[in-house]
Amino acid sequence: MEILQRIAKESTDAEAMLNGLNLKKLKASREDLVKSLTGVYKPHFITFLGHHLKACDFYTSQMLAYETEIEGLLKKLVPEPVEAKTQKVRKNRYHFNLKDYLHALVGVDLTEIAGLEENTVLTILSVTGLDVSKWPTADHFASWLNLSARPKKTDGKVFGHQRFTNNPATQALRMAAQTMWQHKGILRQLYRRLSASKWSKKAIKAVARRLAVILYNMVRKKTVYDPKLVALDQEQVKAKKISRLKKEAEKLG
Repeated sequence: MEILQRIAKESTDAEAMLNGLNLKKLKASREDLVKSLTGVYKPHFITFLGHHLKACDFYTSQMLAYETEIEGLLKKLVPEPVEAKTQKVRKNRYHFNLKDYLHALVGVDLTEIAGLEENTVLTILSVTGLDVSKWPTADHFASWLNLSARPKKTDGKVFGHQRFTNNPATQALRMAAQTMWQHKGILRQLYRRLSASKWSKKAIKAVARRLAVILYNMVRKKTVYDPKLVALDQEQVKAKKISRLKKEAEKLG
């Protein structure tokens, strides 16, 4: 960004652009950077770059203003003071300690669930609220999120199961499930197994439903996330495989 800002100020000399910059964090060497920055800088492109940088600064300031508004609302809901964020702010993260605010509101740490980041949890809770007892069971909750099987029937015949929704909580859970392939644990195994047999679209919906059930139980029962409870289904999968192999063996005598 500092190099781009220098170019926007019509600094077209490659050596001058790099003077005073900390280049240790970059993979490219200084010689490679000089070669890549040496070229023809047309005035109208420099003007475009300057306008885009101003727009970037404007949207960044707007995002910080919204974060200030969100933090003000959370302070009203959480009477006890929350420690300021000391870690470096990563990409797509809030500048204040959102994780502690959510923990104080819910009573349990929902970010312990694989795939659920603090911004994802905030999106879900802003739609569902903190009182999930309005859904009698986790199945009702998953059905409301349109993550349960809902067959489309006409004249008693099933013509499909896919239904679409604009619910932000559903979209957040589906996006969390979509990133499950790079996580370690039981949910990753579930996603890969389903995506191999039933393709990724059904795997995303199934894992999103599993995440919704875990979140519902944690919020309503105030229980800590326990990966062992999720792992219980692996025994069922193993039992089904053994049963299927026994049937195949009986057919072959």
